[in-house]
Amino acid sequence: MNLRWIWLNHLRGMPRRWTRTALTVLAVGAGAALAVGVVITNHSISTTLDRFNRGVSLGATFRVEGAADHGGLDEALLPSIAATPGVGAAVPLVVTVAEVTDTHGHDSMVPVIGADCSIEALVGSFHCDPAGFAATTVPMVSPALQQQLGTQGVLHTDISDVRTDNAFAVKGLGKVNHGAVAVFPLATAQRQFGRVGGLNGVLIKPAPGADVPALRAALRQVVGPQNHVRDAAEPIGGVGFDNITGTISPFLFLISIIGLVIGAQLVRNTLDLTLEERRREFATASALGAKPRDVLAGILSESVVIGAFGSLLAVGGGAVIATAFVSKLSDELQKASGLRTSIATPGSAWIIGLVTALGVSVLASIAPARRAARLDLVAELSGRTRFNAERTASRVALGVSALLLAATMVLGWTSHRGGALSGWQPPASIAALVGSVIVGYVLCVQVAPRLLTMLQRAPGFSTGPARVALTNIVRARRRTVAIAIAITAPVFFSTTFAGIAPGMGDAAKANAYDTNHGNVYVNTLASNNSGGIDSKVTPEMERAIAAVPGVAAITHDGFGVVDDVQLGLLSVDAFEGEPPTFAVYRGAPAADVFARGEVMVGPALARRLHLAPGDAISLPARSGPRQSFVVGGIWASPNNLGSSITVTTAQLTGLYGPRPAELLRVVPVAGVTGEELAARLRAAHIDPRLHIMTTDEYARDLRDEFLQLASPFNALRGALVAVALVATASTLVLAAAQRRRDNATLAALGMSPNDLARSTVIETVLTALVVTAVATTCAQLSLLNFTWASGLLTGLPIPYRFSAQPVVMAAAVTALIALAGAALPAWRTARTDVMEALRTA
Repeated sequence: MNLRWIWLNHLRGMPRRWTRTALTVLAVGAGAALAVGVVITNHSISTTLDRFNRGVSLGATFRVEGAADHGGLDEALLPSIAATPGVGAAVPLVVTVAEVTDTHGHDSMVPVIGADCSIEALVGSFHCDPAGFAATTVPMVSPALQQQLGTQGVLHTDISDVRTDNAFAVKGLGKVNHGAVAVFPLATAQRQFGRVGGLNGVLIKPAPGADVPALRAALRQVVGPQNHVRDAAEPIGGVGFDNITGTISPFLFLISIIGLVIGAQLVRNTLDLTLEERRREFATASALGAKPRDVLAGILSESVVIGAFGSLLAVGGGAVIATAFVSKLSDELQKASGLRTSIATPGSAWIIGLVTALGVSVLASIAPARRAARLDLVAELSGRTRFNAERTASRVALGVSALLLAATMVLGWTSHRGGALSGWQPPASIAALVGSVIVGYVLCVQVAPRLLTMLQRAPGFSTGPARVALTNIVRARRRTVAIAIAITAPVFFSTTFAGIAPGMGDAAKANAYDTNHGNVYVNTLASNNSGGIDSKVTPEMERAIAAVPGVAAITHDGFGVVDDVQLGLLSVDAFEGEPPTFAVYRGAPAADVFARGEVMVGPALARRLHLAPGDAISLPARSGPRQSFVVGGIWASPNNLGSSITVTTAQLTGLYGPRPAELLRVVPVAGVTGEELAARLRAAHIDPRLHIMTTDEYARDLRDEFLQLASPFNALRGALVAVALVATASTLVLAAAQRRRDNATLAALGMSPNDLARSTVIETVLTALVVTAVATTCAQLSLLNFTWASGLLTGLPIPYRFSAQPVVMAAAVTALIALAGAALPAWRTARTDVMEALRTA
């Protein structure tokens, strides 16, 4: 390998080709930015949770937790834990999330901690009087939170409203969650948040000189198999954070994979166009003694440099994408957990950006570099192949893509049937979804140029700029494919994402009717992802509701999260009255199951534990031995992504003690409709915090909650649009440079500059519109596969629905992208120097 030749003829010449080099760097950076953005997003979310956990752990070594959230650790274990040899301090804690309202009526969520004077062993002495502190009913807050809430601020608990104007302002709390935290005395927190007799955890500080591993083993023996001994800095369960992150993580993974595939293809096409323009240069270098491996190594060395510079853009672009994503996601996290999320860029983002950009750049340049190394010298130098039409696309490749897409559809359909209870179905369903997206994307790019070729026979395209535009499209297939790839991305994914919205609306409506049964839904919180928030309907509110004329009964829904070695992480859903009417995959109808004292399980739990109707499943109790239940059926419960078990309220209370109801369902008396009863409840003006909804209103509210959770992905969709704009503009600029001799010949034959520019615009817009039509069709197949996999990804089966609005919006956005991308090339085409182009091209 001739390193001197590579330096002189490749690397040193890159600054002279700065336009082409910059465009290729842009393509590399844009392709890798999505993957880096996903990395930064995940790190930002985990950093927020880690900071909160470190703040709450207060320097302890271990934390003892119960199997269930919401005070799942029996307080009676505390003396035994404190007496364990090697324990220096045992600090009981209550940890939850509560809603606060400031002076101006604005609501937000804050984490709440309950502790007693034993916390001095971790934070240092503050002259805590056990008797006086236990009798205190007002919380401690940071000065920042007290100022935010104002003189009439209120913290809402499960039993009352607590004013914060006379709260104790503690400066040290400003270090926890940016100051958005409140601290109650332990007994007050247990009473206010429905945890009498229960704790969320006990922080353990080892005694000086204690054997830490031996202490962990001893604690496990003391607390029993149903409880856990964890590192103190591990995530605390039951604060609502994992519900959100568990839902979005699969989507972030899928988008990062798809973004890398799209980015690699964009880079390859950009490099294809760049190297096509340098064919004569490579042929001359070979004639002067450069060996094929020197040409190959030289091009690959250029790709390494391009990848290195592209990585800088990848990290910068990834940070922008992550900022947009996290800013929207932070609102959802704050509503569910009270935690404030901010961008945190890890050092690994630079490494991942560099590796990704280098990998994409080098891998995408291998095929063009091999073609350049095998050029026909005589043909290139004599100019015989310079303007030959490119090789026509292979029909075999088109057929293979069509067959693969059909296979993904068949796989997607078979892998979701029956609730996907077999172990092979979930991975097959995800593979079908990813495959349909990738293959559908490729098929769009293959079909669009063929449709454009067919337009040559259409009226209006036989003469003038339109004819020139179509000729350019047909003859320069590689350029057309590059533009199609760039434009397909935003159309394909905009249509797919936007098409999910109407399906979500139907899914929300079905869920509302399955659970509400025409009753009146009453809650103080959002209708989704509020399980970890302890600002429920208070007993006083419920008494006022029961006194309204027309109320026949009030039923309660409960919810709990169980983290068990045998079962994993699952939700325990409870109800009173009529059970939900979710679709039953196996077993008896739900009403019969619960009448027999049996339970229903979700599909994910049944699949993981290989459960069938008639099998026994045991749950850890807060105290005493595990309790066994008989599985009566497997149904489409969406909670916890299908990893759930549904019991009656009495069974939940028997497991974990009394707890506040998640929500109320108010049953009207005979002759009174749900709409009439809802109107009476509103007219009673019981409390402004109450959300009183009929089944239809509940369905709409649930749909809006789902769509808000999906809204952060609009940032990624915008990133795809930006990538498409960069790729389209760079492709057209390179294509215009390649066509200098073509345009000069047309100008010499009498074509006006305006017509030359118009042909460039027509070519781009025509390609964009055809690509929009094809991408919309292919996207529907991917959307159908998504609806089949939606039960696995979100827990809620989302039906397929076609929506025309996103298609029209995608067409409009595509046309704007095409016009923006074509503006500079069209201007440069109109200013072509005829004599210079004919002499040097």
